[in-house]
Amino acid sequence: MAAKKGHLAIIGAGLSGALTAAGLLQRGYQVDVFDKSRGTGGRLASARFGEGSMDLGAPCFSSAQRDKLLTLADGLREHLQPWQVQYADFANPTNLSTLTRHVCVPRNSALTRALLQGAQLHTSTRVGEVVRLESGSWILKSDGGEVLGEYTQVVVAVPAPQATPLLTACPDLARQASEVRMTPLWVMLVQLEQAPERLQSLDWLEGEHPVLGRIVRDGAKPGRSGQHWFIQASDIWSERHVDSSPEQVRDELLQALEAFTEQPVKVVASRVHRWLYAQACVPTGNLKLMNGLHVCGDWTCTAEPGEEGLDAACLSAARILQNLD
Repeated sequence: MAAKKGHLAIIGAGLSGALTAAGLLQRGYQVDVFDKSRGTGGRLASARFGEGSMDLGAPCFSSAQRDKLLTLADGLREHLQPWQVQYADFANPTNLSTLTRHVCVPRNSALTRALLQGAQLHTSTRVGEVVRLESGSWILKSDGGEVLGEYTQVVVAVPAPQATPLLTACPDLARQASEVRMTPLWVMLVQLEQAPERLQSLDWLEGEHPVLGRIVRDGAKPGRSGQHWFIQASDIWSERHVDSSPEQVRDELLQALEAFTEQPVKVVASRVHRWLYAQACVPTGNLKLMNGLHVCGDWTCTAEPGEEGLDAACLSAARILQNLD
């Protein structure tokens, strides 16, 4: 193994943070990763559901996104499997097409777990402050003021509103983060007794709808089974209902599902989650970085038009690694 180049801390165990960690480990750095959640994945997280789990965040990767991931971390190849998706639009649900997507087995959060092999992972740990010492090194402190460690460099890989208070050592960077608007997204995991007739042959529905943004048959993914469905509200509906209760969101999403399928649905189990910082609405563009303090994530850079947050997350990790080479 290469000699250790330095001891870095990464705050956030989502895709961009995990990709950065994997690249740094390959380059000989010692890496500590901190995340406030119990597990890894960020917006690629999976959640306990019944006796198993379901993907709670981004449902899959496109072939182009898979290629970007493998460019940064070829070791992910063994964890990703193709999924032949029967796809349709809300406007014409009988017009099916087959798309190739890719998922991580047994769940999407396993991807970040694989990337973080070799890093010192600290979950259920909320970083409250990043302090620069006169020596040029950095100290991380918990919300309660406990010193978590001293590092040569720090990468902040969390959504912009969560990053802002961690960037006070660099006022320009903190200001830019504070100007980024991130929008919410409501999702619901649901197990049905049986699929409505209108969904029998479908794995994926999306398009224009006043309430629903996407319906995905999670149970059809490689390594999954059962009548498990991922119901995503539309962007506009989610923003209008950002402060609604999970119970209200559950009821309205089920009503919209029944209205669309024209059939009552029998729910075995359900779970509702609000991604408060789901998408970066106004990427920052060119960030003014401070020596030794880096930011990473989909809000820190703009991918090509039409590309999703996953693409920007990959791009941001690649830029961090390039800066540290």
